[in-house]
Amino acid sequence: MISKPINQEEFDDLLGKLIDDQLSPHQHRRLESAITDSENYRKQYREMMRLHATLAWSRNWCMKDSAPLRNTADDSQVIQPESTNPQLIPSLQKQAKTDHNRIKLLAALLVLAASFLMVLTYNAVVNGLAKPGDDGVTKIASSQNQSQNQLPKKQQTLRPEQRIEAADLKVLAVSNKVSNLAVISDAVGVKWKEGEARRTGELLTAGPLRFDAGLLQLDFSSGARLVCRGPASLELISAKCVRIHAGEATCYVGELGKGFQVLTGESEVVDLGTSFGIRVDAEGESEVHVFDGAVSVRRQPESDAIEYTENTAVRVSPNELVSTDFSLDGFPKSEEIRSLREEQWSNRYLAWKNYAKSISEDPSVLVHYTFEDQKQSDIEVFNQSTGTTRGTSGTILRAKWCEGRWPNKKGLQFQRESDRVLLTIPGKYDKLSFVTWARPDAFLQLTSALLLTEHPRRWGMHGTLRDELQDTNAPTDTFRWVLSDRNIARLSLAFMDKRPMTYDICGYTSGAEPEIEDQTGKWGCYGVTIDPHKMEVSHFFNGKRTSVTKMKRVSPLPLETMEMGNHSTTPAERQSGMSYRFFGVIDELIVANRVFDSEEMASIYEYGRQDDL
Repeated sequence: MISKPINQEEFDDLLGKLIDDQLSPHQHRRLESAITDSENYRKQYREMMRLHATLAWSRNWCMKDSAPLRNTADDSQVIQPESTNPQLIPSLQKQAKTDHNRIKLLAALLVLAASFLMVLTYNAVVNGLAKPGDDGVTKIASSQNQSQNQLPKKQQTLRPEQRIEAADLKVLAVSNKVSNLAVISDAVGVKWKEGEARRTGELLTAGPLRFDAGLLQLDFSSGARLVCRGPASLELISAKCVRIHAGEATCYVGELGKGFQVLTGESEVVDLGTSFGIRVDAEGESEVHVFDGAVSVRRQPESDAIEYTENTAVRVSPNELVSTDFSLDGFPKSEEIRSLREEQWSNRYLAWKNYAKSISEDPSVLVHYTFEDQKQSDIEVFNQSTGTTRGTSGTILRAKWCEGRWPNKKGLQFQRESDRVLLTIPGKYDKLSFVTWARPDAFLQLTSALLLTEHPRRWGMHGTLRDELQDTNAPTDTFRWVLSDRNIARLSLAFMDKRPMTYDICGYTSGAEPEIEDQTGKWGCYGVTIDPHKMEVSHFFNGKRTSVTKMKRVSPLPLETMEMGNHSTTPAERQSGMSYRFFGVIDELIVANRVFDSEEMASIYEYGRQDDL
């Protein structure tokens, strides 16, 4: 029975199963046959093996324990981790076991890859299958050495230059199905085609990009940047190739990106360094204007390429290349994006300031930290609330002033274990709303603090409070508003039970599958409301309600002494791994003694978001 020829889809599937060590004996024979019979499949196989080896190398799968790092300026000083969290030990052990299994699989793959390629190379030399110039395949000996090729197979040996080097197995190459070819590094006023919306910072794989208006900037992993003006229709082909079906674009290519290709319906443009503009009309005809360096242009793949240098331009028609007047005008530039971005930021910043003033004047608002109108030397975050019942300004412990959501806005950066802000909100409250704008830059432990209640005597450890405050009775109930290591918001309320030193702990989370993607390094608007009348705790993210949970217990909540961005710990607690450390930037906090509805939460997000969508 004749086996059905293998197609590309099946070949990709078999390669994936080979990587995952899931090949059946039959599938193994199919894959081996395909690699033996097809030079194209041999190349794909080699590249995938090189990819897997390089990924393993870059991710340090073979590393078990990390030795303490020495300060290069002073070898006598050893930099140790600030704390060790025992809760992470099981997960680290599990990861170590997983990495060990990966190493065993990787070793097997490398041996298999080397065996395959050695056999294929050997057969190519003996049977005359190799062609001069084949990548990774042995060249046939010249006519002067034909006698060696005529040796019996068992005596045929490979010359040193024919042997496969181990380093060849550590070259990165990836299938377009899963590789990230480029990233949307900036976008201003982009109106995407319906159902095709993308966001700034999004990683892109092979496929189309279509938008009706605005400016879009793409940074390719090969070292090229493309700035496009809508309406435009693009197709990402690889990290070194893009097809423009229609639209205007400017291509900037760095030293490592030389050879980047831009295809159109009628032409192939290869950048030789360093920038050019291209315009493609609805009929597929194109113009290329060379701003700096040189480009190579060919009308069709079979046509001869012609090199054009800076300050020259060419129009590509179906039949010929025609020189045309050079112009710098009309093509989108990175400078244009930056200018529009700064204008957009300025407008959004002013709109937020006006809206923030109305929040501060709301009588229900207890605390409103805008982080505005402050100096770098200030040791407090001023409470802008004008209500008669209000909390204090916040005392800054080591957190540093920095840039907030916009270049002209201030925020506080939390990095070290001791960074925090102390505040007090006197009284007990049954209904409450909390909103903060935060940018988590990393999750260093299981939970990261947004806002928490604290025993006042703990503050005495820092020597920052008056004696009478240190002697204040601690609240009987506790409040913990934190982010998990997956950026899931969680609120915990602990109520004192009838028996001394026993608590009824109620936990509320935004859900195991929140409607948010990874927000590391991104600004987000986090909110939570406590509604005793409906007996509901609601979480909000970027103006949308992500969860509603019935309250387990209703009781007025004393906030009293609180900490933002961290939780004070004793040396013994730090040694045991206790940490609520927030790592990132916070640039607004609102605490109100009423329940904000969905419309208000949406308005806070709309006025406060960093960019136009």
